[in-house]
Amino acid sequence: MVTYTNFVKHCKNLIKRSWCKGFFAKTIDNKSVEPTDSLAHGFCLVGAAHRTNFEFGSNYIKKYRKDCESVINKGKKKYVHIEFYNDKGTTKKHHILKLLDKVIDFHRKEKNAKSK
Repeated sequence: MVTYTNFVKHCKNLIKRSWCKGFFAKTIDNKSVEPTDSLAHGFCLVGAAHRTNFEFGSNYIKKYRKDCESVINKGKKKYVHIEFYNDKGTTKKHHILKLLDKVIDFHRKEKNAKSK
């Protein structure tokens, strides 16, 4: 079974290869497809999680969404959902990759706090 950290790292690798806005997954020629489609090439934050879940047979999507939104909304007054953060006009690929690094760190700290 894949670990949660490896799940997030795989999502990050999919997004690093090709990231998209406005739909969960895209083909090489920018057509919208399901994240599990064999032609899917680029992924948003949510699409990457669904593709990773499909590939690994894991079930970390709820935790992934919760952790991404916890990191996104830390210190903010207005709650932002993961889809809106991904698709926001000012969000760039490097913001998404940095977010996923923070999610991994957030999980590590959460795990360490529970073990104490």
